[in-house]
Amino acid sequence: MKRKSLIFIFSLTLCFLGTFCIQAQDKTSSKINISSDFVSRYIWRGLDYGKAPSIQPTLSFTKGGLEIGSWGAFNTTGSYHEVDLYAKYTFKGISAIFTDYFVHNESNSNDTRYFDYNEWTTNHTFEGSLQYKGPDKFPISLLVGTYFYGNDRKNTPDLVDTSKTVVKQNYSTYFELGYTVNCKGKSFDLFMGLTPSAGAYGNTFGVINAGITCYKTIQVTDKFSIPVKASLIANPQARNLYFVLGITI
Repeated sequence: MKRKSLIFIFSLTLCFLGTFCIQAQDKTSSKINISSDFVSRYIWRGLDYGKAPSIQPTLSFTKGGLEIGSWGAFNTTGSYHEVDLYAKYTFKGISAIFTDYFVHNESNSNDTRYFDYNEWTTNHTFEGSLQYKGPDKFPISLLVGTYFYGNDRKNTPDLVDTSKTVVKQNYSTYFELGYTVNCKGKSFDLFMGLTPSAGAYGNTFGVINAGITCYKTIQVTDKFSIPVKASLIANPQARNLYFVLGITI
């Protein structure tokens, strides 16, 4: 069987496994979340995706420690379109996460095909990650994620014929350390992320994502409020600085 068929079957199996796990759990309350962020810029792990304001919807289902969902990003110019699927299981503050990132290539209509899972042509990128979030008394967070399949490729010299190149996976990896500070009823997050080697995030080892995110809630009525956040984000390796404003509904 072709590799892309195996990958597709793996994805379906993951969805069915998640559904089975939800049904197998005890009578823990379940929850469906539908929300959307509106951000002035889509900055993720120190990189600018879309170079325009972005609409970012979320649809997820949680029960117990298991969460299955979809997240998307669509910029206002119509030139960037991302749809991600994920499964996440959390136990005592530690989360294991599988994410299938999919980005439409608007410059090539053949590359907008969602069901292309061929290792060397797909626009899907699979990532496995681990995350730790500490308790309120010690609100530290740690994240490590690695791309292990798909659109994270590089050309390297052929060991037999150095005049040729071969395509290999980068296995791009990202580490992030975060800390939440609460001050007089308000909170803000401090974060720093780095990549250990050349890949999707940068050209070498270094810090690629450092900054602060502040949060505020605007009370519109007695029953309706709008969460607002503002982030100042620096990418020292790329020598870029971003200021992002976002709201959630």
